[in-house]
Amino acid sequence: AFIGALIATIGLFVFTALKPEYKESLDRIIGNILGKTLIELKVFASFILWVILGEIWSRYYWLALFRYTLLTLVCFWWLYLLWIDIRANGRNILTKNIGREMKERYRRLEGKRSFQKAQLFRLYSLVGIESILIFFTFIFALIGVANSDLSFILIAIALVLIGVSLFFLYVRRYVHNLDDISKIINHTELIKQGDVKTKLQLSPDPDLYMLENNLNTIQEGIAKAVESSIKSERMKVELITNISHDLKTPLTSIISYVDLLSKEQDLPEHVKDFIRILEQKAERLKILIQDLFDLSKVVSGEMEFEMKPLDLGKLIEQTLADLDDKINESQLVFRVNLPSSAVPIISDGNKLYRVFLNLFQNALKYSFKGTRVYVDLVKEDGKAVVTIKNTANYEMNFSAEEITERFVRGDKARSGEGSGLGLAIAQNFTRSCGGDFEVKVDGDLFKVILSFDIESDKNIDRDDM
Repeated sequence: AFIGALIATIGLFVFTALKPEYKESLDRIIGNILGKTLIELKVFASFILWVILGEIWSRYYWLALFRYTLLTLVCFWWLYLLWIDIRANGRNILTKNIGREMKERYRRLEGKRSFQKAQLFRLYSLVGIESILIFFTFIFALIGVANSDLSFILIAIALVLIGVSLFFLYVRRYVHNLDDISKIINHTELIKQGDVKTKLQLSPDPDLYMLENNLNTIQEGIAKAVESSIKSERMKVELITNISHDLKTPLTSIISYVDLLSKEQDLPEHVKDFIRILEQKAERLKILIQDLFDLSKVVSGEMEFEMKPLDLGKLIEQTLADLDDKINESQLVFRVNLPSSAVPIISDGNKLYRVFLNLFQNALKYSFKGTRVYVDLVKEDGKAVVTIKNTANYEMNFSAEEITERFVRGDKARSGEGSGLGLAIAQNFTRSCGGDFEVKVDGDLFKVILSFDIESDKNIDRDDM
């Protein structure tokens, strides 16, 4: 051993002198090997080395040169390897230990299981280890007491401390998991409320890290999708608004020239018929453009609403009165049930008038001839509920959600004069006026339900209403 150490030392110096460029590579290789070695093993090897050196020092006391040379060689190699280890691995020297290795191996075992199975595996492992520790604690304590041997009693106390420490670590991790689950529940509540910006942050080194990462990724996806949807919706609204606005000017000119043509004298009858058709189609186009313009404004939030007290029953009566001629011509019977007392609400009367006008016109266009249209206004639990029911003159093969979309018509053949915007405008106007809007389809029965909060007489001036 002495001769080998001496040759290795001389070889190291010669190698360093002849090949200094390879010295760093050699040190890195040695450092990597030492970095993968447990600190307990290094300490044990150092202990054995110094024990052997001490034994040699005491036995070969008569060989002074040999002893001091050997001491020099041992100190040189021990310090040299320690220096390489510290330079290559730094503080990681202490982290590469049995405890951490056992912890990492245990985590790899847990990582192969689902969260639920990993928690059960952890519990079963704790119970198993604690049972073993209790058994050996009892054995060592019994031997120590029986033989009055303090060392066995100290070992038993050490085992008790290890068991308590493991139990404390398990409880601490369990509390962290409960805290993380509570954070996740609160975070999902935030997502449900529409908050997609706040990120989930769990305790360090969590068992639920994967769920944290997934939820944050889902939030990012939702945020991007919402942003893209809002951008697309804004672009569509701006396009509709601009087109509607740009169409108004030429349409006004067309209507004006058609009006001038209709006032010409001595026109043939077939030309007069053409002019009447032009007037009808121009008027329809004017209404469609205005509907587009109004819908785009209310969807974008640019339309202003003047909220004032009004009597909902009176507003319905007024709307029906304005449509009286069309109702008489329609061969439909309107059954109107309104309370005798006032039904006060806070809303925009002009916009709400437009809502009921659209709904009643829809009933006139799409109700089966000779049937009845029911209009009911009732007070329910502080709400004013308006129900409009009619029997359709076509097969209603659509859902309630579809029919309120823009440009969707129940009449798939599009044989009528509707634009597909009436219900969309009514729905958006109703919600902007502070009410709820719901459509129900049951066979051939088409039902629209509007509800508003009833205002107390104490909060409303009758004259204002």
